[in-house]
This record gives sequence, C-alpha cells and structure tokens, in this order.
Amino acid sequence: MNSSSCESGETSAPESIYEFTAASKETSSPQSQKSTSNTMSLMKEHLNVMKELTTLYIINNYLAFQSRFHYLVAHHKKLTNDSENFYHNLFLIDLKKHQKSFVNTHLNDFYTTSQNLIKNINIDDLMKQLMNCISKFNECLKSS
Repeated sequence: MNSSSCESGETSAPESIYEFTAASKETSSPQSQKSTSNTMSLMKEHLNVMKELTTLYIINNYLAFQSRFHYLVAHHKKLTNDSENFYHNLFLIDLKKHQKSFVNTHLNDFYTTSQNLIKNINIDDLMKQLMNCISKFNECLKSS
C-alpha cells in the first residue's frame, strides 16, 4: 500500500475458509487443490482491494490519492470482470464439507473428461443434483 492509505497490512481470510482449505487438501485431487488455492488467492486479493478502497483517504497529496483510487478501481474491475467465476468459486468454497464427496466426484469427472479449455462446472446443475441427493436421502429416512 502507499502513503495515501490509512492502514497497512493484509486482511486475513475467515477461519472457516482456512478450515475448508486444510480439509480439502487432505482428500481432494491435485486439480481441485490448485483451484481452491487460486480461488483463495483471488478472494484475498479482492478483499484487500476492497479494504484499501474503503480506507483510502487524502494525506496532503490529492494527486497521489486520485492516482491510487483510479488504480484500485481498475484493479477491482479486473478482478470482478468475470463475476460468474467469482460466484462459482464462492459457491464451491461455501459448500465446505456438505456433500463433499459428491461434489469432489463431479469435479474429478469434470477435470478428467475435459479436452478443451476448462470451463466452470454448471453450478445450477450441481445445485439441482445436490437437492435431488438430499431429497432422496430424506425419503429414505422417512421410509425407514
């Protein structure tokens, strides 16, 4: 950060994200570990930019403030340029341990069968499959 910012240091991620990352490293494939690591890095960067944008103020130099503000806005727009990826990654991280083996199976299948550029797994389809899985589980519990 530069002199026009009122705080220094980085924003730490919530403990739950660290727990998820640690848990995913134990059981997930190398591809999903790399994806989680990249997602965590982008999220930290996004949080740091947002923190600096909200704490930025003029310290005797308006031009430095304006320059830093424009840089941060451009950087934030670059980070959120593809908001679909951002929300996709948040959804997968927010699942944490819920239906983890089911999701990892789908992610592993997705990574091993993709022959072209890897695109995001369809979150809407994954949500429907998770709901279906939960519904079947609940039906089995009721019938027992």
